[in-house]
Amino acid sequence: MGYMKKHNAKILFTGNTSDQGQWLKHRKIGASAIHNLIEADRYKKGLIDKPEYSSPWILYQELKGLYQPTFTDYMQDKLDFGHFAEDFIRAKFKDVAERQGITGVKEVTAGEEVLGSTEHDFMTCTPDGWVLMSNGEYIPLECKTGDSFQWAEWSGDTVPDKYYSQCQWILECTDKPFMFILGWINNRFTKVFTVEKDEKFIQIMLEIARDFWKKFVANIEPEMVGNKVEADALGELYIIPQKEPEKIEDTSLEPEAIALLQKSLQELKDIEKEIKRPAESLKIKIKKEMLSKGLKIMNVGGLTAKLDSRGYLKLA
Repeated sequence: MGYMKKHNAKILFTGNTSDQGQWLKHRKIGASAIHNLIEADRYKKGLIDKPEYSSPWILYQELKGLYQPTFTDYMQDKLDFGHFAEDFIRAKFKDVAERQGITGVKEVTAGEEVLGSTEHDFMTCTPDGWVLMSNGEYIPLECKTGDSFQWAEWSGDTVPDKYYSQCQWILECTDKPFMFILGWINNRFTKVFTVEKDEKFIQIMLEIARDFWKKFVANIEPEMVGNKVEADALGELYIIPQKEPEKIEDTSLEPEAIALLQKSLQELKDIEKEIKRPAESLKIKIKKEMLSKGLKIMNVGGLTAKLDSRGYLKLA
């Protein structure tokens, strides 16, 4: 039996796609990045709370080659484990699939390609693997890892939201009707999820991606979301000034934005005052009890109250 064509995408790069190497020069809006843009769009429309990690602004900086995030040893170890685990997940995929009633898996191979869409010049993806079925068809595969905190979101009947958009991006890029995704979460396998192509959702993604790419080509930076990852990136991108200027410049923020900032800061002050009064009263009572008992440290409902050498009370 002859094998079908693996995919209908352009091959932009072949080789290792798990390091910080040459493959990064060939990616545009990848499958991992599209959820970034979708979350920011939902936040802008008031549909979700501020995303913790998503930032079109950071994606822009990365694609322009202006910024590359640095990771703590802990985070780098987690990333490295995820790459190493892909080999394990691919090797076990056939057995896991058969245990779950999915038959016809012939072999599983690594992706090791950066693929570009033939229809959308801004679209790229790097599938973690390919599942060759007994009928000669190749199915894209994504391999995921996670700890006990992620198990709940993997325990349902549908793939976690942030990976759904990733799968849909891969399906559009490769022109495939469905794909598999399998997770090694909390030291055990999840179910093998089969994700079918969702044309309506893909059109939503494409509209958001086109807008980002049009501005990207025109060198127009996206608006910042205002989360911690952006604050951290600013600290790495720019040198913090140490010298006081002779003249203080005015901000370029619009008057409406300045008014909103002033209103928000005042509201925060009011809230802080409201909750600070009872807290301070209770801290004084705790301090009195500790001093009267001659205690330096005391347990307060799971919090640790501690008096320093100057008699200042700290709660942690």
